[in-house]
Amino acid sequence: MDMDANLKKDILEFLKLINNSNEQSKIKKYYFSLVKKYHPDSHVNNPLADLAEEKFKEVQAAYDQIMKEREGG
Repeated sequence: MDMDANLKKDILEFLKLINNSNEQSKIKKYYFSLVKKYHPDSHVNNPLADLAEEKFKEVQAAYDQIMKEREGG
C-alpha cells in the first residue's frame, strides 16, 4: 500500500472517530499519531520526503477544520 492509500485510510478512520466520539482526548491522540506518522522530519533522506510533507500538511488542515467546526466557529 502506498502513502496516499495509507493516508486515505488513516483519514477515514480519523473521521469515523470524530463522528462516533465526543472524547476530545481520543481525537487528539489519534491526530498526534497521524502527525508523528506523516511528519516530514521522520522521512529525511527518503525519496518520499516531499510527499510526506504534503500529506502532513493535509492532516493538519483536516484537523484544524474539524476542530473549528466542532467548536462552532
